[in-house]
Amino acid sequence: GINVDGERVINSREALLLREPPDPVVIVGGGAVGVEFAYLWSAYGARVTVVEALPQLLPGEDEEAAAALERSFNRRGIEVRTSGREHLVGARPRVLMINHSSTLDLVAVSALHAPRPCPVMKREILWMPPMNLVFLLIGSVFLARGKQSAVDAMQRAGEQVARGRKTLLVSPEGTRSPDGRLGPFKRGPFHLAHQAQADIVPVVIRGAHTLCPRGSLLCRSGVLTVEVKPPRRPTGDAARDAE
Repeated sequence: GINVDGERVINSREALLLREPPDPVVIVGGGAVGVEFAYLWSAYGARVTVVEALPQLLPGEDEEAAAALERSFNRRGIEVRTSGREHLVGARPRVLMINHSSTLDLVAVSALHAPRPCPVMKREILWMPPMNLVFLLIGSVFLARGKQSAVDAMQRAGEQVARGRKTLLVSPEGTRSPDGRLGPFKRGPFHLAHQAQADIVPVVIRGAHTLCPRGSLLCRSGVLTVEVKPPRRPTGDAARDAE
């Protein structure tokens, strides 16, 4: 997990005592407190990245207000570029298949504002406060090690679709890439799409590994690009769908 040591990892109270803004800095949580710190430190020239697992900044608030805030962040150099959002429109359930190379991937995907997202992720995230609380609150599905656990988790994810959760977020690689390159796909997510009668929607994230590689807690400023590819129906052949 991440230990709040008062030096490299601090809480909001300790942040108020800083003599100068940290640069670069990653703020976990896009709620009111996180947004205020991001705006303030960015105004002083710091390179800021906000990590928010829910579909927008200021979760639970008006979507237009959140979008306006995102535009304000873009003007200050905190930028996520997206394309292909039109492929997320419609009533059909979908499984977003994302390439996974950085902790910033969640920032990138949240900028898509996908409806009712349900991330499927490794159980180890439960020991990483405060992010674990966010993922628990939004009803994420957690994977433990072992084949049977993966099968059970995929069944739970399918149940989420049946309950109206229209968007599942899955990394078909199963783990974070150590060098930013795309790894081989596991078949589980493709079985899931077939069983849930959900569209497969490829999502390509670029720039995340460069800004915050695996094992790093600090990130550089820059641009993340997220491209949503056209959806396609699963064939029922997981090996073929994974190609």
